Amino acid sequence: MVIKMNVPKLRFYEFNDEWKKEKLNKHASFLQGLTYNPKDISEEGVIVLRSSNIQNSSISYNDIIKVNINIPEKLKIHENDILMCVRNGSKKLVGKTALLGKSEEKCTWGAFMNIIRPVENNKFIYYYLNSPYFYKHIWKDLGTATVNQITKQTLDSFKLNIPTVTEQKKIGNMLSLLDRKIELQSKKIEALKLYKKGLINLVKNDWKNFKNYKINDIFKITRGVVIPKNKLSEEKNEIYKYPVYSSQTSNNGILGYDKIYDYDGKYLTWTTDGANAGKVFYRDGKFRCTNVCGILYEDNPLFTNEFVCELLNYETPKHVSYVGNPKLMNNVMENIDLKLPNNDILIKTSKLISLFNKKLENETTKLMKLHNLKKGLIQNMFV
Repeated sequence: MVIKMNVPKLRFYEFNDEWKKEKLNKHASFLQGLTYNPKDISEEGVIVLRSSNIQNSSISYNDIIKVNINIPEKLKIHENDILMCVRNGSKKLVGKTALLGKSEEKCTWGAFMNIIRPVENNKFIYYYLNSPYFYKHIWKDLGTATVNQITKQTLDSFKLNIPTVTEQKKIGNMLSLLDRKIELQSKKIEALKLYKKGLINLVKNDWKNFKNYKINDIFKITRGVVIPKNKLSEEKNEIYKYPVYSSQTSNNGILGYDKIYDYDGKYLTWTTDGANAGKVFYRDGKFRCTNVCGILYEDNPLFTNEFVCELLNYETPKHVSYVGNPKLMNNVMENIDLKLPNNDILIKTSKLISLFNKKLENETTKLMKLHNLKKGLIQNMFV
């Protein structure tokens, strides 16, 4: 029995040939981006894409600049070019890529970016450049470099393992379809967020039925305690089953899981310190909080609901102190003014917001599963 060494762990059943090891520069050309003078920046002209424009493997236009100069033909972007960040102050951004579509054809790219232009099967090359094998190669070079950058020599010397053209196309097309599914799921989530925002604004616009409160009129206020992270479990299990919330806002603010809980019921928590100061969350159940979390609660919860949480998130950013480390402390929170509707509207709207939030949570879980599927496939379909 012949054991084939240079093959991926996972592949389509009809393929069994070994993959060939070849230099990347045999399958693609590398083009350095545009160097421009700040005086060339203008409201009119050609969009220059930079590393900040690569977000989640696609192009974002939230932060763009334009230059009013003649762009050489070779620096004009083509559909299916691969845009790669090759130099950045953040090591994590170096190597990030985006596969360009028709919408980007009127753009060029900055000096700290490279275009990798495949000879053929651009999708296969693109996904290979997102594989652990490529990152392992470039991070090895970055480990001792004084500047976080991928040199042309690094790209020239990189050897990829490559299958037949037919297998390349099949891998690229399958991962491309998965990316399309991820894109559609992301748009679905954004649409739900817009619907929820529209509902909140609809109720807010009817201010005549609202009454003004101060936070300390309707809530009691306390704060969490110091909880060492090394005493917590990163994953929930039968022993460590109670979430511990901290100043972070990713993963719903969960720092880890503990064996005990301090609170049980309906509460609002907010981040008191750091970059996310003022962010408010609705909590329902058993949990703990660290010392960078403030806590709002009632003996008989009426205002402790998801609608009040949303309204409070509109107000808290106005009261965060940005002198030094951003802060929103208890003494400031308790004096925030909050307009709330009558109890009937409050309860009904909160139920609707709760439905939206549950739907958003379910759809976000689906999106995470798609991302994890893609990550697993890329890890196992390339060598």
